[in-house]
Amino acid sequence: MDVYPALTYQFQLIFLSGHLIYLPWNNFYLGLAKNVLRPVLSNVFTITLTHSQTYFRHEICSIKKKVMDSINQNQPESTRENLLSTAAIQKIKELADDAKSCFFCTKNGIGESMGIRPMSIQKVDDNGVMWFFSAADSHKNVEIELDPKVSLFFQGSAHAGFLHLTGIASISKDKSKIDELWDPMVKVWFTEGKDDPRITLIKVEPDYGYYWDNKHGSFVAGVKMMAGVVMGKTLDDSIEGSLQV
Repeated sequence: MDVYPALTYQFQLIFLSGHLIYLPWNNFYLGLAKNVLRPVLSNVFTITLTHSQTYFRHEICSIKKKVMDSINQNQPESTRENLLSTAAIQKIKELADDAKSCFFCTKNGIGESMGIRPMSIQKVDDNGVMWFFSAADSHKNVEIELDPKVSLFFQGSAHAGFLHLTGIASISKDKSKIDELWDPMVKVWFTEGKDDPRITLIKVEPDYGYYWDNKHGSFVAGVKMMAGVVMGKTLDDSIEGSLQV
């Protein structure tokens, strides 16, 4: 539940010569676009985005017209499936387990990597919660203490299994959980083992995500793509959608 009232902003999606431009209502350039370019705009749609102070999560509250790019429009099969609750958690677990690692992004980056680093996933539990080992004196631990909102980016293979998650991170020194998740290889970084004073766990609870995958695996996707080349049709077995946890 959001602690602070949500801040609502209005945005316009402006299509000009096939290009999509996002501009806020109070932006000077939107005023220019509305007053000068409106006669030549092919379509103007309005959406409301809710910006939560707690999660900084954008939720589309109303869309007056569904927008789809030309590649997806040319697909004879459905390429969109939004998932909720249990189905969303299952997809998160499936894609994260396949990827085994992710780019872990924190706010207010204080290091040279600007808050972005690769991390191995220790576990994804049945609720979609993710666990990572981390050093107590690391930049990411400091950044999480400053702002717990994080973004994670996954890639399961060269052409499928892509996942983006946002969520809330917390730091734990729970000895029983460290013991449960311990892997002997972790001693490479925590040389004193489970009792290393620097060892902590980062727990990430996802609240929203988006995925890009294929429906029937890489082999079927490859066959469909070859058929599409021969037939002159867009066939790639792709599927994508939002994940509401």
